[in-house]
Amino acid sequence: MDKNKRIVITGLGVISPIGNKKDLFWDALISGTSGVSEITAFDTSPFRVHKGCTVKDFNFDDYTKNGSNHEIGKGSQFAIAAAKLAIDDSNIDLNNTDPERTGVSIGTTAGEIQILEKVNYIRHEKGEDSVDPGLFHQHPCVNMPSNISIEFGLKGPSTIIPTACAAGNYA
Repeated sequence: MDKNKRIVITGLGVISPIGNKKDLFWDALISGTSGVSEITAFDTSPFRVHKGCTVKDFNFDDYTKNGSNHEIGKGSQFAIAAAKLAIDDSNIDLNNTDPERTGVSIGTTAGEIQILEKVNYIRHEKGEDSVDPGLFHQHPCVNMPSNISIEFGLKGPSTIIPTACAAGNYA
């Protein structure tokens, strides 16, 4: 690597079941607060498990300058929110930054999982032939860093590390 080229991590942003800001997350983490609670996002009565770790008190409009975009998945919404918190934490003014030299690199487990849920629902209710193949183009995890880049007007490299829990180790 050229010694004059640097990659800089300048800020932290967290969206999680135990806090949607780094300080809230850290305080909950060191105090041993659990993120497990009753699932309220959907009816869990058909299932044996009714608890999970869901992000609470999340309103995408609080994190986006472009207004609510319900065409992007929840994974991208969380990623954009965490990126905004990281940018705010860094005190970087993106208006004074070359967008061609500012990129995005994130790690994830999966893409927009709600798309797979929709596919499974359609398959179960109407049969496999009823599934629109176009739905699969909405799933890839590569959409997440692209959506961050679009939100913040960044035109540098956009990278996804889809290695689940190990993604942080690859950074």
